[in-house]
Amino acid sequence: MVYFWGMTTHQYSFFLIPLVFVFSSIDEILAQQQNSEVIINQWFDSFLGHETTGLYNGLQYQNNFLILNAKHQFFSENLFQSGNLIYDGQNYSDISLKYDIYQDNLIVKPRNAPESLSFQLVKSKVKKFGLAGAVFVHSDFWTTEKSAQNLGFCQLVWEDGTFNILKKHYRRKKETTKNNKVFHEFEEKEEYFIIKDGFLKKCNRSIDWITVFPDYKSKINGFFKSYKLLKKNDSLTFMENLSKMISELNQVPEMTK
Repeated sequence: MVYFWGMTTHQYSFFLIPLVFVFSSIDEILAQQQNSEVIINQWFDSFLGHETTGLYNGLQYQNNFLILNAKHQFFSENLFQSGNLIYDGQNYSDISLKYDIYQDNLIVKPRNAPESLSFQLVKSKVKKFGLAGAVFVHSDFWTTEKSAQNLGFCQLVWEDGTFNILKKHYRRKKETTKNNKVFHEFEEKEEYFIIKDGFLKKCNRSIDWITVFPDYKSKINGFFKSYKLLKKNDSLTFMENLSKMISELNQVPEMTK
């Protein structure tokens, strides 16, 4: 046993008791703190959903635009909608999502939480997501071309194993000042891309398709000529039907084309 210099056994015993009490109190405080942290973590997991807590660790999302005439920057609606996604290698379903087209950010929030508690996901970790009946992919997962690195999220229009069609949504911002406040309107813009043999190319015009499928030149020109109005009013259906035609032609034996 170690004694302090000049301290008797009787004095030591009186000195030891308060020390034991102090260290015991510290242990109790640390134990209570650890229990509190466990309780907080359990509450956080139950609030967010234990299986989805990996989603809610990105940057907090802020929408600083005052919208005019309901021309917002989001895909489909200016509301959180139920969707699904593949994020950081994990599948998530029935998640509250919004896609900010202007900033090309996918936004997520916990179920039943206010919109102020929303986060923007790390783009490079989002492989695919589904929202409002559309499927979106990150271009980096589909091609290694440098020209695709700035595309970000694109809607998957067609996929059949031989070629893929992507639709890139854009929003062009327009500012208007009213009563000393700046309001914004976002106008829609779109482009289509084809990926074949790992290469990416725009495919908005007939010549773009003919460059990729020269054997079908007459059929492609005929399709663009016959469905001009459809292309103008519903470009998505136009591209889906054109892709279906090309896919069917690819399955026809060479001698009969």
